[in-house]
Amino acid sequence: MTTETQKTYHRNDLIRSIEDMNPNCHPSQAGMLKSALTSVLISVETHDPKMFQEIMQFEMRCQERMKALD
Repeated sequence: MTTETQKTYHRNDLIRSIEDMNPNCHPSQAGMLKSALTSVLISVETHDPKMFQEIMQFEMRCQERMKALD
């Protein structure tokens, strides 16, 4: 019988993996990151709606600030 150990991931692991899979191809990297972000947000929204709302409120405030800089 084997025991599997679970790896602990960090926020940059996915980004590095996507960059390694698509070096110098920013459109592919952007598409994969968008897909990953969508997946993460769906998971958080499903499992922790309060945290999802906190994340979204923070990100929407950031978007408004960026629009104001234009």
